[in-house]
Amino acid sequence: MLIFLAVLSALVVGALSWLLIGPTGAAAVAVLILIGGLVAQFGDRSVRRPIGTVLLLALLAGGTYGTIVAVDLVEALTTTDGTVDMADQSQLASAEDKLEGLAGQSSFQLELTEPELQAVVQDGLAAADDVPVRRVDLDLRGATSDVAFRAVFKAGGVEATGNASIAVVDGGIDLELGPLEFGSVQVPSLAAGAIQSLLGAVTDLNAALEDQQAVVQSITVTDDALIVTGTRGTDEVLTDGDLLAAIRDQATGAIDAVQAPPERIGQGRLAGLDEPGEPIVLAIGDSLAANVGVDDNRDGFVSRFHRFVADADGVPYGLVNLGVPGETSGSLLTGGQLEAAEAVLASRPAAYVVVDIGANDLLGHLTSAECGTDLANASCQQLVDETLVTYRSNLEQAMDRLVASAGSARVLFLQTYNPFSLGLGESAQERESSTMVSRLNAVAAEVAASRGIGVADGFSPLQGTTAATTHMLDAEPDIHPNVAGYDVLAGALVDAR
Repeated sequence: MLIFLAVLSALVVGALSWLLIGPTGAAAVAVLILIGGLVAQFGDRSVRRPIGTVLLLALLAGGTYGTIVAVDLVEALTTTDGTVDMADQSQLASAEDKLEGLAGQSSFQLELTEPELQAVVQDGLAAADDVPVRRVDLDLRGATSDVAFRAVFKAGGVEATGNASIAVVDGGIDLELGPLEFGSVQVPSLAAGAIQSLLGAVTDLNAALEDQQAVVQSITVTDDALIVTGTRGTDEVLTDGDLLAAIRDQATGAIDAVQAPPERIGQGRLAGLDEPGEPIVLAIGDSLAANVGVDDNRDGFVSRFHRFVADADGVPYGLVNLGVPGETSGSLLTGGQLEAAEAVLASRPAAYVVVDIGANDLLGHLTSAECGTDLANASCQQLVDETLVTYRSNLEQAMDRLVASAGSARVLFLQTYNPFSLGLGESAQERESSTMVSRLNAVAAEVAASRGIGVADGFSPLQGTTAATTHMLDAEPDIHPNVAGYDVLAGALVDAR
């Protein structure tokens, strides 16, 4: 009988101790109770009664307190009736102005102060349906790069406290909860999961960022602000900024100084984006895959490469081109293009899968405050470093998924060229921009080669030629290739196949 009482007490008090002091302390308490039960069962009769009394009291007290805690916890998480505190309207307006200010920028650095972030979170909470939380208070902590929070529930003034790390995941902001406390109780995993979903719905800025086609590349947490750096997925041409203007100014009066290389691959046969035939040539990527810069899709590198391999292999390949202007490595993961490619590969056999992605991750920063006038300064280099870390992570995820779906198809990755390598006399700006692009390409080559993906050098053959192979010297300058430039890129893919 005493053994049974000891086991029951160990379970109840141990479970309560788990909530109060954690698993290690709970295990110690449970062991002590079991030892006491064994001593009472097999020891001298004089100790049985007092130990039995203690075990019974522990069972009753632990059960009662545990029941109260459980009731409070369930009530807090399930009570959705009641009002939500209003956000500070002036801070909310300031944050919204900053978010709307992203429009028209190819890259951005968004700094939300702690009060502004608090207002955005509280406004999201007020807009949510059936939420048991009345208020969430935030405390940004630069030393640990996380945010401490206090969630006040609608039921009985109950609070939960804890912290959450902030990270970039798939081009967006992700919160990962650390240890939680529900009053004096450490919140169990079930309740923690519920709070995670609530906080995720409330503190997620991704919806606002997506409205601006923003792709997050890095996040910095200080004691006073959350700083989000990234690019905007847009098909607008990249022409603004002092640095770009300086590079173009060098070309004044020298438009004919650089000649395009002779055509090598030739125009493609297919202008459609989804042409019949099996197996297929599948293309995914950004505006290059999408043929931006030429009026006829047959002049893009995708159709040119398709015609060449169809003739060389003697197979009437089909063609599917999923390229999206403005795509970045982050939006490739989240915007639907990669999922569409997986669906195509699941339904149609492929002979070749061609990928180009990365230019928009990097080149947009050339108009940023950090890089807009000097690519060599420390702030710009830090921005590039952070961008490349995120690019590697995104590309690894995307290529893993693509290789897993491609079957026996030959997967080729087309590296990025430097549109500012005009060939009109190399300047410091051209050298620095080429170094930046080379670093991006090195990351892509490492990721691709480690997965058996062929690497097509789209960088070297266009170096010193973009005055003639892109639209950089047009009346309205544009970084995208012209017919001659796309032929060079198609040749790079042919060489890598």
